[in-house]
Amino acid sequence: MYMNRGMEVVVIRRPIIILFSVILILGLIKISPVLFQEGNPVPILKGIVELSTSDDKIIQISENPQRYLTKTSAGDTPLIDLMNKEGWEFVEQMGAGYVFSNTSDRLVITSVQYTGKYRVWTLAD
Repeated sequence: MYMNRGMEVVVIRRPIIILFSVILILGLIKISPVLFQEGNPVPILKGIVELSTSDDKIIQISENPQRYLTKTSAGDTPLIDLMNKEGWEFVEQMGAGYVFSNTSDRLVITSVQYTGKYRVWTLAD
């Protein structure tokens, strides 16, 4: 009788594990366009963790192309402050592009919403 009870538990667990696996896979398929909209999501996810665990308002997430991550709730202020510290003056916003200038050059930084809570900023080549 003990063996039968053990077999019943195994028989019941298998469909639950299969159902859970199917739901997990379908969920990942559904959200994959959001996760992969900016290519490899690992640097962005690392940036999200860093933003969440520090007092920083803007985090650099890649070197080439040079990209930054901010919380959407912070607006464009962290980017403008960073660029001012690096000698660039904000000129204007044109759609998703932010134009900066210094004494001899112009720089355009574009932004893309990443989920509802974060924004990815990319320096144009």
